[in-house]
Amino acid sequence: MKAGPHTNALTLNGRMGIALVLLPESIRSDSAVAPGVGDVPFVALSLLLFIFPSMLVLQHGRRLSPWEYLHPDVDRPYEIVSEPKHQAKHAVHSLSVVVTESLETAPHTALGRASPGLGSSQLLSFNSVNADSSGSGVSDVLVWAGLLRLQALFRRTDVMVVSPADVIACLPVGAKRTGLSTTMLWPEVAAGALLPLCVDSHWSLLVLVRTEVGYCRAVLLDGVHGRNTIQAQELATFIAGLHGLVMQDLSETQLWSQIDCLSCGTLLLAHAVAILSGDLTAHPVFLEDAFRFVKGFPAHQGKIFGNGGLNEAQDSELKGLLVEHGVPEAAVAQRIQDAIKVLGPGPISTALVTKNSWQALKAIASKPSSMFRWVKSDELGQHIEHKAAQRFGVSIPRAKGKKQAKRAGQPTLAPMNIDPLQLQVTQGSFTTSSGDPLCQLALSDVVSQASGVCFCSVQQASHFLTHYETISTEALCLITTAELPAEMCGTAPVSNLRFPALYLPTQEAVLVRGSMIQLGDEVGQLAQESMDDVEQVDTAVCKIQVFRDELAIPWASFTEAPLRQLLQLVPALTMCREPKCLGDCGRFHAAVDEPVEQLILDVWARQFIKVEGGREKPDQASAFVAFLRVPASAVSHLHKISCAGLYVEPRAPNGSGPDPSFSVIWLPGSDSEAARHFMRTCPKVVALCRLGSRYGARVRECDEEGVFRALRPNQEYIKVRVTSKFRVHPLPHGMQRQSVVQLLRKWGWIAKPLQPCKGDAAGGAWEVGSSSDPPALAMPLGDQHVLITKLRGPATSDAATPSVYATRRTKQHILYDDGSSPEGSRDPWSDGSDPWSRAKLKAPPGLPPPSIPPVAPAPTKLAKLETDMKDSLEQFVREQVAARSSSITSDAQEARLTQLESSMQELKAQNDKFEGWFQTFGTKVQQQADQVSEVQQAVHTQGAELQQVRQEMGAQSAVIQASVQQAVTSMQTELTAQLSAQLAGQLEQIQGLLGSKKPRTE
Repeated sequence: MKAGPHTNALTLNGRMGIALVLLPESIRSDSAVAPGVGDVPFVALSLLLFIFPSMLVLQHGRRLSPWEYLHPDVDRPYEIVSEPKHQAKHAVHSLSVVVTESLETAPHTALGRASPGLGSSQLLSFNSVNADSSGSGVSDVLVWAGLLRLQALFRRTDVMVVSPADVIACLPVGAKRTGLSTTMLWPEVAAGALLPLCVDSHWSLLVLVRTEVGYCRAVLLDGVHGRNTIQAQELATFIAGLHGLVMQDLSETQLWSQIDCLSCGTLLLAHAVAILSGDLTAHPVFLEDAFRFVKGFPAHQGKIFGNGGLNEAQDSELKGLLVEHGVPEAAVAQRIQDAIKVLGPGPISTALVTKNSWQALKAIASKPSSMFRWVKSDELGQHIEHKAAQRFGVSIPRAKGKKQAKRAGQPTLAPMNIDPLQLQVTQGSFTTSSGDPLCQLALSDVVSQASGVCFCSVQQASHFLTHYETISTEALCLITTAELPAEMCGTAPVSNLRFPALYLPTQEAVLVRGSMIQLGDEVGQLAQESMDDVEQVDTAVCKIQVFRDELAIPWASFTEAPLRQLLQLVPALTMCREPKCLGDCGRFHAAVDEPVEQLILDVWARQFIKVEGGREKPDQASAFVAFLRVPASAVSHLHKISCAGLYVEPRAPNGSGPDPSFSVIWLPGSDSEAARHFMRTCPKVVALCRLGSRYGARVRECDEEGVFRALRPNQEYIKVRVTSKFRVHPLPHGMQRQSVVQLLRKWGWIAKPLQPCKGDAAGGAWEVGSSSDPPALAMPLGDQHVLITKLRGPATSDAATPSVYATRRTKQHILYDDGSSPEGSRDPWSDGSDPWSRAKLKAPPGLPPPSIPPVAPAPTKLAKLETDMKDSLEQFVREQVAARSSSITSDAQEARLTQLESSMQELKAQNDKFEGWFQTFGTKVQQQADQVSEVQQAVHTQGAELQQVRQEMGAQSAVIQASVQQAVTSMQTELTAQLSAQLAGQLEQIQGLLGSKKPRTE
């Protein structure tokens, strides 16, 4: 857009890619009315802003408000140019604009907007008809434009016209209204107000009139009597109350009756003409002009660039996938709509074009910020049963429960057994105490005075442990492929270790846990590398919890990126990068000698949970949990973080339990404020912790007793690390905590009561925590006994430490090569008997099993069959050889020998040719090696010459530096002497002058 020297340019920045150009020839101003511009650009601008409220109106780069007046200037007319947005792909058609002759602007408008006026003496004489709109109804834009023109025509500055959009914003009355315009004011200078009311696609005109101070009345003009009366009454009361007025009454009248279903908007404009003109008479011209205006109003034109959904092909493909994976056909359409709302059409479209569409759809639905279930749990269960019925003809009731029960009954898998013969020592893995490497020996080479290491199994090593003695003066070691039990070692020097080796079948390195047995006088050991030169950072594991009810930011924004939002909200979770920081910025400051680059080293186990525990959807969760690995020096810094809703808990190094160096004292009946007050008043409290709705104080283990006695002086302190929980039942009803403590002490069991449990008619129950098992499962209590049932044991790791660390390929090979196969893998037919015969001979209940008849031994039958086949085959071969030998003549044999001789000569010639080629190739390789050697020698020579040049340059540089230093020194000496001589001469002259001066006598 360019502004000429006599042009005041306005730019419409279209956010929807709309193009519009309005170039009026002249603009007139009228000093009798408020400042304004001509109606042609302003009417078009008003319509454009009403239809497209996202438009920006700029004047020399400054954004103008939609209701701002434009000052008229005859010499410099306005030029309104609409520029399409750069991102717009297409532009809609230009809007049609009707140009009239003389236009003015009224000062009072609805909601403060400038209303265009019409200065023609004729009443609504719209002669330009652009389209036949009969039978198309009336839109809110048409009603709004018609009311604004009527207001400007009659110069009714005492009447406020409200837009249909603002009237709709006030409905339904009584509901919570949002988005009302802040300029919804009825000016006191305006005696009346026109409100176009649309209820259930029916238009009527509501007129409000001020009667006296503090009162108003309403008139409803409607072509259908009683259609919008109730809504008009509520709307009038609401508008009056909004301006502090009292509604007196509402009367309903009509000048014309509606005779068809599409003329309600036309009657609204005709009624508006009668109200604004002051002539409440049903003149036919009012209705005719209103009809012509509706018919001649330009129709809306535009294009839809996107509707935010999937196309037909994508929708059909997605429906097929969902039905195939168990979604009922009746729920597919709604499931797709829900997925579009949660995931968006873009990611879904991208997933559908991938090779594995279903896997991609599940991947985008598994992101933490947008979790979505394509197939519900019940739908998946029904789908599995349906597939099973189709494939096998039967249903599987409680398939998951049976599978879990079967797993529970299965024994644990045996450790992975690796064959020692398949292992090879990697170079330099084992050394003597003096650092000499040890070679690998076979088990047969482990003899007296041997030296080296030998891989063996536990059973093979047991022979050396039965009567242990050293058999060599050198370093001789046996290394088992599994750890030896302590009772098997006896007095032998055995150490457990994890050693590297090469697994020969796959040629891959493995790490095996085993034991080393010293059979020599010199100690053999695993090669070790010093880690003194490698910088290491001691780390710790912390668990962070963010509770929704205390978080300061909206939960919806937090769930989109929890860690990112947390780092922005809590600067203390980041490191300070400012070298001149004084330590008061609140961020983490590592020690000078600590090589820490960032505070959070690792994050895992991120999940959203419920207050009572268990996973939950992000939008419905009550808390967010994650595990962090941080430097050990940062644990105290994390305890000092003060952020509402954030709690930090130090954990064990593997994260499986709490840190044993800290203890938690729970605060009974406390809320967040009470817990924070206790932390401020107790200096030994390190941090606060929260579990559900309970709050506690975290202290160091050495301070636990002191804080506990200060918090609960009337209770006895029991030092117990709770790793297991037990239920004690039945106890006498009404037994309190102190009584349970005395009872546990009497039993000699170091435990403490945790909380009362649900009892029954036999007695009460208490939950007790301890680190050891009770003395007995039934303890005496007077003349009765109490049962102690274990509820939860100490936390254990999910899986035992693997004995072999290797790649997946190597592990599979070890398992397949393992000789110890489970009993269940044996072929039941291998012994020749029918395994189903035992089921037929099953004994009835209460009777002994019947005897199984003997079965003929299978090996005898197989041996007889083998003998018969061998005899038959031998006889057949003999017959064939005899027949063939008799048919071969001597001439044929001679020909074959001749052919064989020629073939051998040809092979010899080819061999000679190949030898010549190899000799030539070897000569060329030797020449290239000589050339490479010459190049290396030349490089070494040039390096020596460069070193010599460098030395000469260094010597010359030293000589030059010395010469310059000497010259500077001599010059400095000469200047000093010269200055001294000059100063001495001048001093003598001054002294001579002072001496020759005669004294002054009076």
